[in-house]
Amino acid sequence: MAMIKDESEYISLKDAAQISGYTPDYIGQLIRSGKLHGKQVYQNVAWMTTADEVRKYVQRKKNGEETLVKRQMSVADITGTLSRYLAPMLYVLIGLLVCLFLVLFYALSSSIERHIDQKAIDSVQKKQLL
Repeated sequence: MAMIKDESEYISLKDAAQISGYTPDYIGQLIRSGKLHGKQVYQNVAWMTTADEVRKYVQRKKNGEETLVKRQMSVADITGTLSRYLAPMLYVLIGLLVCLFLVLFYALSSSIERHIDQKAIDSVQKKQLL
């Protein structure tokens, strides 16, 4: 597969939908699944492809060929994918750490409270014996 050299050749999913007759959402799904060559622009926002790639896909579909297109991942794609998965995992980790802190705080405070109560009971018992 020839790589696309000119960035201006990329078209929006809406334009690709007009060429192919598919919906923009379906074109995006084809790109994400690797069935249609395209790239993601504006990290996590929009996908783009070329008119030539859309025409090739429609022709392959008419011929009954269902092949996956090799898609080169750029550094932006990799970091976008990582941030998409790492951000929620970071929130989960922070939540778990807060829960752990609360449990430890409860255990420590009840231990201190028991110690203070025991001292008060010992003090009262000592006064009663005198």
